[in-house]
Amino acid sequence: MYRNLFIAWYCLGVLVLVLVSALIFILFFGWKGTEGSLGFLGFLGLLPLFTLPDCRTCWRVFREEKYDERDFSYVKRAMLSGGIAGFASLGPTNVLVFHFYWSRGTDMLSMPVQVFWAPFHCYLMLTILAFSITLILLYYKGERAVEV
Repeated sequence: MYRNLFIAWYCLGVLVLVLVSALIFILFFGWKGTEGSLGFLGFLGLLPLFTLPDCRTCWRVFREEKYDERDFSYVKRAMLSGGIAGFASLGPTNVLVFHFYWSRGTDMLSMPVQVFWAPFHCYLMLTILAFSITLILLYYKGERAVEV
């Protein structure tokens, strides 16, 4: 498996873990307990262990892998699509959150911190989702193009 493909599947796995744990936390702790599931996003901090090409902490599976222009092109395209998708979600979520609180007649100082950070979490998750799916699709199309 390519290192970039492993990273894409790893990011998708972390997002699935966050969503599944959020659903479980809703069942047991209610809506106020679901913010604890966002702590699983900390597993994304392990990504440098997978991305550094010649470090001693990398897995032996990836040591012999060489990158070419195609791999760099795939990562650039996936990062660009992830950034665009995340940035496109940031505006509407901000508008929805702030409109909701302004329509209730409350001031911004009384907004809970969880609601204030909700657009950022939405941005982060959609960026990672779009990056991972785009990278997986690009490698899938690339492998099919070679086989045919």
